[in-house]
Amino acid sequence: MRHPLPRPLHILLAFLVTLVGTRSLGQVSFWSDTFNGGLVTGGYGVGTAGSGTGSFTLPFPAGCTIHQAYVFGMQAGAAADITIDLNGNAYTFNASNWAGATFNSLYGGTSGVHAIDITTDVDPTVTNYTMTVPIQPSSVSNVWTEFYMMAAYTLPGATSITVDIFLGDQDPQPSNTYTFVTSGPMLTANDVGFATVGGYASVGSDCETIIVEGNTLGSFYGGDFNSPDQTWGSMGAMAYEGGVLTGLGDDNADVAIDGTDVVTNLNGIVTDGSTTFSATYDHCGGNTDNHIWMFVLAYSSDNCAVTANLGPDHVMCAGESYLLDVTQPDVTYVWQDGSTGPTFTATGAGNYWVTITGIDCDASDTINIDAPAAPVFDLGPDLNLCTGQSYLLDATSAPSGDVIWQDGSINVVFTATTSGIYWAEVDNQGCATRDSVELTFSPTPNIGLVDSVHICSGSATTLNAGNPGADFLWSTGALTQTITTTTTGMYRVTVTNGPGCVGDDSTYVLVHALPIVNIGPDTSLCEGQVWQLNAGVAGAYDWSTGANGQTLNISTPNTYWVDVETQYGCPGSDTIVITYDPLPVIELADVEICISETVVLDAGNPGSGYAWSNGADTQTISISGTGGTFSVVVTNAGWCSSTASATVDFVEFPAVDLGPDMELCEPDTLFLDAANSGSSFIWSTGSHGQTAWANTSGTIWVDVDNGFCVTRDSLLLDVHPLPAELSTDEAITCLNYPPHQVMLDAENPDCRFLWNTGDSTRTILANTYGWNTVAITTVHGCSIADSILVIEYCPPELFLPNCFTPNGDGLNDAFFPQGNQLAHVEMEVYNRWGQLIWSGLDGSAMWDGQVGGSVVPDGVYIWHVRYRYFVDPFGRMGEFKELFGHVTVLH
Repeated sequence: MRHPLPRPLHILLAFLVTLVGTRSLGQVSFWSDTFNGGLVTGGYGVGTAGSGTGSFTLPFPAGCTIHQAYVFGMQAGAAADITIDLNGNAYTFNASNWAGATFNSLYGGTSGVHAIDITTDVDPTVTNYTMTVPIQPSSVSNVWTEFYMMAAYTLPGATSITVDIFLGDQDPQPSNTYTFVTSGPMLTANDVGFATVGGYASVGSDCETIIVEGNTLGSFYGGDFNSPDQTWGSMGAMAYEGGVLTGLGDDNADVAIDGTDVVTNLNGIVTDGSTTFSATYDHCGGNTDNHIWMFVLAYSSDNCAVTANLGPDHVMCAGESYLLDVTQPDVTYVWQDGSTGPTFTATGAGNYWVTITGIDCDASDTINIDAPAAPVFDLGPDLNLCTGQSYLLDATSAPSGDVIWQDGSINVVFTATTSGIYWAEVDNQGCATRDSVELTFSPTPNIGLVDSVHICSGSATTLNAGNPGADFLWSTGALTQTITTTTTGMYRVTVTNGPGCVGDDSTYVLVHALPIVNIGPDTSLCEGQVWQLNAGVAGAYDWSTGANGQTLNISTPNTYWVDVETQYGCPGSDTIVITYDPLPVIELADVEICISETVVLDAGNPGSGYAWSNGADTQTISISGTGGTFSVVVTNAGWCSSTASATVDFVEFPAVDLGPDMELCEPDTLFLDAANSGSSFIWSTGSHGQTAWANTSGTIWVDVDNGFCVTRDSLLLDVHPLPAELSTDEAITCLNYPPHQVMLDAENPDCRFLWNTGDSTRTILANTYGWNTVAITTVHGCSIADSILVIEYCPPELFLPNCFTPNGDGLNDAFFPQGNQLAHVEMEVYNRWGQLIWSGLDGSAMWDGQVGGSVVPDGVYIWHVRYRYFVDPFGRMGEFKELFGHVTVLH
C-alpha cells in the first residue's frame, strides 16, 4: 500500500560542455525534486544597463512552508564578483557557487550559471521581492546580466509535483536541439510547465523559435518585463501548483510562446507518462549571439516511487541459489528473516517476502521457490561408426522424470543410424538436465577424380581425393588429401577412412602451351580517324569493348585490350593505348560586374598555345576598369585550334549622401533618403526601404546595393532630452509675514531660464500670489515651458479689542472679530445684567454700540463669539470654537 508523504530534496550536479569548433548538444539536471506543494519563480534582468532595481511577485499560498529556494546569477565573461540585495539580504556570487560547468562565452572569458541556497531566508508570508544590483561596468563581455529566484513550497493536502532544472548554453549557431530526460514520468492529465531563462534575445530577426517534439510553440525576443534593458532579461517566470500552470510574465504566459513570453504548457505536446522529450531552439533562421542559460520543468508525476516486485514464483534445481533484488533509492528493506539489505539470496525451497518503506509510502511482495532434485543420466562418449550400423542411446534417469529427444520423441531409449549430435533432456518437476553425444557414420570413401585434366603452361592443378580426415597414398608417394602438379602424367590415389573403408581412383594431367597475342604498339590518332586491331591467333576473343571477333575497328581514344582463350582454356592477352587529339573546348561567358572588381577570363586547355585580341599569349587574362569584348584563339598539342569571345561590362558604384551630422531635441525625428530608386537598402535602423526615420542617438548608416556594387554612407545623430518638468506646480505661503516672499525653483541645473518676471536665474523670490511661468532651455537648445502657482494661506487666528469709541469720528467706531482664515462667525453682546442686547453673523458680526437705534451708555459689556477656521487653502473648514470676553464702550 502506498502512503503519500513529503519527499526530501535531491540535488544532482552535472554539466553541459561547449568545445571550440564542436557543439555537444544535450541536457543535464541541476535540481531534480519531487514533493507535495508548488513552485514559483521570478527574476530581474540588468542587461547592459549595469545596475538597477527590479521587483517581482511570488504568490505563495497561505499555510505553505518553504521546501527549497535558490537564487541564480548569470555571469557573462570574466565579470568581477558581485553582491546583490534581495529583500534586505546580501548574496555574493563568486567562484564558490558555480552551478555547472563553465565555458568560453562568445564575448570572451569564463561564463556560466551560479546558484545560492536561500531556503532559510525565505518567508512564505512575504510575496513581494525586490532585487538591487550595484553599479558594474556596462560591458556585454564582462557583466552579470540576470538574477533569478526559484522557490518550492509544501502545502497540506497539495498533490505531488516534480521539478527539474536543466542547465545549458546556446552559442550563435542556426539552431540547437536539446534532449531532456526527466526524473519521473510526465502525467499529462495535468499541466506540464516549461520555461526558458535566457541571457539575450533582441527584437526582429535576432530571436528564438522553440520547437518541441516537432511542434512550433512560437518565437520570443526582448527582455523580461522587469528588465530595464529590452535586449536582455531573465525571461521565463511561472507558478505551478495542483497540476495547474500560471504564468507570471507580461502576457498569457501559460498558453504559448509569444514576444517576451517564454513559458508554455506542454500538456498536449509530450506523451503521457514519458520521461524524455526534445526541444529545438532556432535562431529565427540565422546565427546570433543569443544565450540560453537554464530550462525549468514542473509537472505532476507518480506520488510514490516505491515498488516491490519479486517476480513470479520460481523453480530452481536443488543446490542452486536465486538472487532476489529490489534495489531502489531512499528506502529501507525488511525480509522474512529480518535482514535489511536491498538483495536476498534464496538457497532452498520456501516462501520469501520483503517489505519496502520509502519516505512517503511503502510496498511489499512474496514469492514461492521450489527446488526439486536434478535427474542424473549419461548418453556416453562421442563415437565414430560405419555406414549401415546402428547405435542405442539410453536416457534412463535417476530419479525418474519426463524425457524428450532432439527430434521430439519421448521414449527412454533412441536408436541412431546417421551421423549427428543426439541429445536428451529429462525434466523432474521443472528441474531439467540435458546430455548430448556426437555420432559419426563413415561411408566407403567416394573419391571422384575425373578421367583427364587439361592445364596451360605455367599453371598448376590441384588434385583432391576428398574425404577429409581419412588416410591417403598417392602414386607420387604423397600422403595428403590433395596434391599439386605442373607436369603431364597419370596420377593415382588410395583412401582409407576412420572405420577402415578403402577406395582408389586415378586421373591423367595434360599441359598445353600458352597462345601469343599482339595487337600492336600504343598509337596516337587524329580525331575522326578509324583504326583496326587484330588479335591474330585462333580461339575465343573478349575485347574491352565487349566485341568477340578476331578484329576490332576503333574511332575514339581509350585503352583497348583483348583476352584470347584457346581450346583448352589457355589464355593470352595484349593491350594498346589509343589517344586522339580533340579540338580545344573554350568556355567563355559574358560578365557584368562592379567596377571595383577584377575579371579573370580563362581559355582553359592547359599546355596549349593562346592568342588573345589584346595581344596576351597566356591561358588567362585579368581585366579591370575598362570593359569590352575579348577574343582568344587556342591551339593544342595536336595543332587543333578553336576561337571564343566574351564581353565584360563594369558597373559604377551608386552615389549615396545622407548629409552632415545632425542634432535633434526629443521627440523630433530625422527623415533620411538614400536615393538610388530600384536598388536594395539595408539601414542600421533595420529598415530596408529607400527612406528611413531616426530618433535615437548614434551613427546612422545605409548600404545601397545596385545589384553589382554596394556604397555605404553614414552620419552621426545626437538626440538630446528635454528639460525635466517641475516636480511641483504650486507654492502655498502667507505673504503677510516676513520675509513677505517665497522662493520658486525651476530645477534643471546647467540650463538657461526666463521667468515671466524677466528674471533669468534658476530661482526667483515671488512677493505676490498667482501664476509664475518660466521657459527652461538646455545647453543643446531643447526647451519646455512650465509654471508654479503661488497660493495664499495664512495661519488661522482670532482677536477682539477690549474697548471701542462709537462716536462717529471714523476711528474705532465699531466692535467686531478680527483675524485670518475666519470661515464662520456668530457674535452676541450682553449687558451687565446678562440680557442679550445685540447679535450678528459672519459679515454682519460688527456692533456699532447701539441698541434699537440708540447709543448705549459708557460701560462694560459681555460678548460671546462662536466661530470656525478654514484649515487649508482649499476651503475645508474645521470644528466650531467658542470665546467669551468683555469690551468697554467709551464715547
